[in-house]
Amino acid sequence: IGADVRHELHGRAVTLTMNAAVDALHNAKGLPTESREQNDVEISLAAELFQYSDGKILASQVGTTLERLRGLSLALDKQDQLIVATSADQRSRGVYFTPPELADNMVRTALKSALRNVESVEDLRDVAILDPAVGCGAFLLSAMNTAAEILSKKSSFSDFDIAKLRYEIANYCIYGVDIDPVAVATTRALLVAEVACPSLTFDKLDKHLHIGDAISSSLKDWENWFPDRARLGFTVVITNPPWSKLRPLRHEFFEHIDSSVRQLQGKALGQYLNKNISNLLHSDWSDWSDYAQRTIELSSKLRASTEYSVNQKAFGDPDLYKFFIERSIALLAKNGTAALLLPSGILRAKGSTALRKLLRENVKVTEISEYINRKKIFDIHSMYRFTIIFLEKKPGGAKILARFRQTELTVSSSAPSVRLESRFLNVVGGEYGLIPEVCTTEEKNILWKIYRRHSPPKKDSTDRPTFNRELDMTNHSKHFIENDFAIKQGFEPSVDGRWISPTSQDILLPLYEGRMVHQYDHAAKEYQSGQGRSAKWSTPIPGRGEIIPHFFVTECFALSTGWKPKERVGYCEISGHANARTVLAALIPEHAICGNKVSVIKHLTLDDSLLWLAYANSLLVDWIMRRWVSTTINHFYWENIPWPKDLNDADRAFIKSAAAKLSKRQSPYDSPAVWLGKRAQLRAAIDVVIMGAFDISDEEREIILRDFPQLRQAYFRSAQSSLPIRELLSTYARLHGQGLLDLNTVHDVCSSEQCAATYATKSQAAWLNKEE
Repeated sequence: IGADVRHELHGRAVTLTMNAAVDALHNAKGLPTESREQNDVEISLAAELFQYSDGKILASQVGTTLERLRGLSLALDKQDQLIVATSADQRSRGVYFTPPELADNMVRTALKSALRNVESVEDLRDVAILDPAVGCGAFLLSAMNTAAEILSKKSSFSDFDIAKLRYEIANYCIYGVDIDPVAVATTRALLVAEVACPSLTFDKLDKHLHIGDAISSSLKDWENWFPDRARLGFTVVITNPPWSKLRPLRHEFFEHIDSSVRQLQGKALGQYLNKNISNLLHSDWSDWSDYAQRTIELSSKLRASTEYSVNQKAFGDPDLYKFFIERSIALLAKNGTAALLLPSGILRAKGSTALRKLLRENVKVTEISEYINRKKIFDIHSMYRFTIIFLEKKPGGAKILARFRQTELTVSSSAPSVRLESRFLNVVGGEYGLIPEVCTTEEKNILWKIYRRHSPPKKDSTDRPTFNRELDMTNHSKHFIENDFAIKQGFEPSVDGRWISPTSQDILLPLYEGRMVHQYDHAAKEYQSGQGRSAKWSTPIPGRGEIIPHFFVTECFALSTGWKPKERVGYCEISGHANARTVLAALIPEHAICGNKVSVIKHLTLDDSLLWLAYANSLLVDWIMRRWVSTTINHFYWENIPWPKDLNDADRAFIKSAAAKLSKRQSPYDSPAVWLGKRAQLRAAIDVVIMGAFDISDEEREIILRDFPQLRQAYFRSAQSSLPIRELLSTYARLHGQGLLDLNTVHDVCSSEQCAATYATKSQAAWLNKEE
């Protein structure tokens, strides 16, 4: 069965399922069933599927089901049996359903101002509520119900019951567009069912729900779709637009066909696809080629459109949601309100710089709520962050009410919030207009103080690092040599770190991946077995780790890329704002090369690189970086990290020396407790010196430490508890303030064993417990 036939079968299956569900819903409410001839068995079954414990069938539940079904497809397994699989549409079209609770929260906030002055039916009919990516109507259903509830409490609508109010809103105020005709038909049926008045007709509702491409179509098309409204502008726009990037994505395309693709990356993914392509696509690459061509053509068309002038200036690959932002603002009436559910890239991605400028200068952003997906609100990574932005189409400049790190669908009015003023954002956000995650006024004030007194290095400053990616894990993967193969060929590490074999003239260099790098530790993980995301790595005995990579490349190939043997600092790009530590940087050995997820500093001397290494790994810089990072430390974030203005020569020399000591492998070997303890003392000393350079007070240090809960509890990781980090930092801060902190006194405060677990990772602490 070809992909086109499978797609048609799936579309038919979704249509039949939704027809049965809608018929069941209409039947339960005494409404005529319009979709097709009745089938009592199907209707009864659907009624059971969509029934809550109180016996009510909810329209929002039916809509949610269709959103889920759109994320599925029909596929063939290895025995050519038809199965239900994840759909490529879920990523390529960004199809993720909106939980009704989240929709209700957004709608209620957005409608407050829109309905404030509505006192009559005539006033109400002037209100136009639009969802340009309607899906199955989660926002429009909520808007109809919420607006009816709000108006029913007004004395001027005392003669209207809820059903009549819903009818007025559905017939006159609701507008929606979607590319999927099944979604549009379902939305209409669900709105009618929610009104539940068999005697009423919905002539205008039929005209207000349109099947079309909200983004590829022009504003002139919108005027033809809705001649009574589009030129005037919509009063409210509420939407959860597609979040996908407009470029062909191999993982997203093939993982719905074969789930094992999710575990593969780089070379392993390419090899697997080349080997199994005939089984995956049952003929050739045509399905993939068609998808790739359509994606590229759409991207080019949108980028060339003069109606998306802001997105024309954007960096990197275009994202669908960015075009929806620009289109939503264009469709808003003067003083209209929008509520947009977006990826958090809108707050901090480099590619969203021009959009942030638009949001700051051309409209008034009133509220931001950022969520962490820990409770799997959406079926994506639990550390993914998404954002709800409320705005009004009027000049900006006011304070923004912001809430960060939300995890619950329902935001309590008592949840921590902070006001972000324009002057604060202008200074802290830098040239990219970044919006920092500050959960409390205390955090905001610390960040505000730092950026007011200290600024990021200028572009021509010698303190400002530039970064290089030495190898690409996908494009260069054909040159990679597997660890197992190298060992079978007799390769072993030499004294200088290169791998040599008595039977080969080649010299191999270890290839660094992100997980191998931790703070001041270039051998934090050793490769064991497996491929991609399912590969197994182990933590070596603290202080005795060797460089055991998954891959090697020949020295000859490395030299051909421009690589040169030298020590340099690298950091792991893939990290998280909620990890024990976010910035993980180390001195990379001379005879090794780094994959694209380990960025290395270029154009800095080794001496200056050590200073940057200490600075990057410090608690303070880590805390600042956590204001920006979601899952990746992009290079441009470093351009917005301030450098201490008044770091004196003595402190500078101490930091460099301490960083150099931390970067050297030990010989002779200490016990894990002694090795970790000595390092903890040096790291704590560096932390207090850098905090001192930024004038961080004792109280502010305590606030900063709140952001590192795992570190604050690290002393419990060892069977014999270590000193709490706050106590160690406080002690060194006093010594530093008295001018008594140097490399000779740093180890005199307490025994190294007492500090062993203070900065240790969980896996390193496991070695302490084995030792004890």
